[in-house]
Amino acid sequence: MLNDILDAHVVRGHTLHLRFADGTEGDVDISRLVEFTGVFAALRDPREFAKVAVHPELKTVIWPNGADLDPDVLYAVVTGRPVDLASEPPTRPGPHDADASRPGHRAVHEPRRRDQS
Repeated sequence: MLNDILDAHVVRGHTLHLRFADGTEGDVDISRLVEFTGVFAALRDPREFAKVAVHPELKTVIWPNGADLDPDVLYAVVTGRPVDLASEPPTRPGPHDADASRPGHRAVHEPRRRDQS
């Protein structure tokens, strides 16, 4: 699925108003999607968060510190529809997935939940 973002601006706090290429528009509270740690830590400051822009080639939201967000996820939040993973191209196993062909091993690793170490 390809959901290009054409415009993004802050409406309040950590909420962005997004306009997509298909005409879909809506607000997304980014603080509900990401923890402000790592590359997102600087965005905790509203002045840094307000520096949001749309990358001219990638067509997603970016910030000067290198943070960006997947436009498909943002589109899913705005529309209330789940991300269609079935339409994504298959990924090839990486070097750390060498054991994926053995029984009991998976090439795709489950994400760690926030309450796990």
